[in-house]
Amino acid sequence: MYRYGTSKHIEFEYPAETTNSFKKFKWYYYMRNGGPQNAGEEIYQLHFTNGDYTYKVYQQWNAETYGYVNTIGIIVVNDKTNKAITLKGTLKSAKGGLGGLQDIPEFPVTDGEF
Repeated sequence: MYRYGTSKHIEFEYPAETTNSFKKFKWYYYMRNGGPQNAGEEIYQLHFTNGDYTYKVYQQWNAETYGYVNTIGIIVVNDKTNKAITLKGTLKSAKGGLGGLQDIPEFPVTDGEF
């Protein structure tokens, strides 16, 4: 289930029907161990469509040579116009994460990023 808003005022909840709700989401992940030739990287993406909008929740990190980059957020795409808005999250506000969802057998895993 995906919820947007505050604990006192939920503005959006998906899906409305929670029976078999795992099947209403698409899931993608990629992991690469680091080494001298490449930086370690993990990408997690959760995707669902509601009406004319597609929501892409993401979490990714990359261990660059001189630092560590970690980003979270949501991309909302209007499927009619193909215009997208990216809402960048703040790491301090995150509760939990997308890592580990690949271990839930009910979650359908997709091939490739979306």
